[in-house]
Amino acid sequence: MELQGYILTGGKSTRFGHEDKALATIDGVSLVERVAECIGKHCPSIHLVKSSTQNYEHLNYPTLVDRLPGLGPLGGIDTALTHAGPKRWAFICACDLSLMGASWLPSLLAAAKLQADAVVFKGARYEPLFTLYHGRIGPLVRQHIAQGHLAPHRLFGKINTTALKMPEDWPREPSFNTRESLEAFNE
Repeated sequence: MELQGYILTGGKSTRFGHEDKALATIDGVSLVERVAECIGKHCPSIHLVKSSTQNYEHLNYPTLVDRLPGLGPLGGIDTALTHAGPKRWAFICACDLSLMGASWLPSLLAAAKLQADAVVFKGARYEPLFTLYHGRIGPLVRQHIAQGHLAPHRLFGKINTTALKMPEDWPREPSFNTRESLEAFNE
């Protein structure tokens, strides 16, 4: 499997305040670096997908600027899949996962089959920002964008999706959406 790793950092962080959430730290390590460290064991290359205003040069990861800015997560997924191309798998995750279980990505990888277009965890809802996507769905993502359907979970009903049960160690609050949630975690 040709796997590329993509970390979406392009959020506006409106609930987080004016600070770039990707660069907020836990024990002195930025959230985006924590995620990169966790997925780096499985992804030979990792790219940060960002808005045009963010600066991550000091992190020493290649960056991709959102191809179509201001579209939220689906815009980041589009950018990543365009970069990966139609023959590769792209693992796409958010930069602000609170705690990533060591077995999560290996579970997705083990369930990836040739005919699958995506491998995703699903509880009450799909988790589109911790998902393996095959690059061949790029045209469908662009079609959704053109139609104004920007919710990533809408893709899964239109592609060959392998949905896995949520990991038992998936946190109740998987993302740090506010400065308060990060501070509570750091205490």
